[in-house]
Amino acid sequence: MGLGRAMYYRPVADGVRRAAPVIAALTAVVAAHPRWGFWKCFDRLRLDGHSWNAKRVWRSYC
Repeated sequence: MGLGRAMYYRPVADGVRRAAPVIAALTAVVAAHPRWGFWKCFDRLRLDGHSWNAKRVWRSYC
């Protein structure tokens, strides 16, 4: 089939449950500063101490 053994036995990850903290933090920043763009919101999250990378935050932002 072309699948690795780990991919066959590993349960499917729930992306919405995994992204919930990112969405909550991003929603709080956007509610406080609605005119800010992505990078300004991302920088604010980093200053608040969150260590999520830009790709993970971008998926939730979009």
